[in-house]
Amino acid sequence: MDTFEQIVKFIHENRWEYPFQLTRNMSLQDDLKIHGDDAVDFLQRFATEFDVNISELNLSEYFKPEGDLILPLIIGHVLGKEKRTYKKLTIGDLELAIKTRILR
Repeated sequence: MDTFEQIVKFIHENRWEYPFQLTRNMSLQDDLKIHGDDAVDFLQRFATEFDVNISELNLSEYFKPEGDLILPLIIGHVLGKEKRTYKKLTIGDLELAIKTRILR
């Protein structure tokens, strides 16, 4: 089994079977709907399973927090604040992390 297939298997075992085919360019947050505490748990299990160092990964740059997402959007709109954007962490990034042993 190649590295990508191992990651897909890991995702299915630690999240669920998605009703679409997983690809390397899929975002963990946007496409797989992993965020908040779920992202922390998922990436800690990933790091342990594949012996990847995630100590330099700033999760708040990649994942929105759990909780009420509608109210902050409404308040931000009323106050004229721009919607926060997040960096994209993909399945392909996980694959590279296994090869380099680090995820940043």
